Amino acid sequence: MQDKIYEAIECWARVPTCYTGHPEDIKRFNAAMIKLYLEVGANISAEDIRQVLKKYREKTPSFWPDDMSDKKIEEYVEKILLSLKKLQ
Repeated sequence: MQDKIYEAIECWARVPTCYTGHPEDIKRFNAAMIKLYLEVGANISAEDIRQVLKKYREKTPSFWPDDMSDKKIEEYVEKILLSLKKLQ
């Protein structure tokens, strides 16, 4: 499951500014949520999302700022879960 999540959100998470809230980043985030929903559905665990985001943070540390703490990741976990719920 985590591999599918990783691939589905790549269009957003691989971009160095993904966390900034810039309009283009918001577009990429929304596109990633649609792709995630279509490929995996909305029944995704928070833990799977959390582990995927941590994997992105580990694999591309220069993309993810020092303040991308576990607390910030938790905010994104909630944001992703909420986005998927809205797509149902």
